[in-house]
Parts: sequence; structure tokens; C-alpha cells
Amino acid sequence: MPDDKVGKGFILGGFAVISSSVPYIMGFTTSGVAKASIAAWIQSTIGNVAGGSLFAMAQSAAATTALGTAAPIVVAGAGAGAIVYGVYRLSQSKEIEKMEFEDRSSYMCYE
Repeated sequence: MPDDKVGKGFILGGFAVISSSVPYIMGFTTSGVAKASIAAWIQSTIGNVAGGSLFAMAQSAAATTALGTAAPIVVAGAGAGAIVYGVYRLSQSKEIEKMEFEDRSSYMCYE
């Protein structure tokens, strides 16, 4: 029987993987802040970006790691796949439990 923990692990892992694509989706790229993105809007509201601020750290991470490339989109797809598989595993586990219960109840004697 599939283990519920495996399905839950795939779901949680999938969300963790998807979260790594958030900076790219917001507009933080290897070449700077993308035009007409959420990051561009945030930058326009704060003006000069102070070094060490959350915005500066997000841009630095995107510029110096794979977070600023299209790779996070591929990774997000893998994360979504993991979530779908986890949901499938959990649904199969519940279905098997239901079938086992129905099998046992057919052998019960009622007086």
C-alpha cells in the first residue's frame, strides 16, 4: 500500500521547489530588473535601493545564481509535477484503505 508520508513529502517538496522560481517570476534576472515586472514596480516605489536591503539581496541573488535565468521555470514545472504525483499517491492510499475496509465488512457476521 502506498504510504501517506511519501505523498505528503512529494507535495511539500514540490512547493519548496516552486518557491525557488519566485524571484525570476517577480522580475529579478541576471541582467537586472525586468521591465514592466513586479520587481520594477517595487523599485519605482522605493526609489534608490539601499545596499543590504531585501530588494538588493533579491537582485544580487538573481544576478549571481541560476535564480535569474529561465531555469526556475523548469524547476517550477518539476515542482508542480511532484505535487501532482504526491496528490495521486495520497488519493491511491485513501482508495486502498476504502477497499480494504469494504472487504473486511463483507466478512462480518450480524446477529
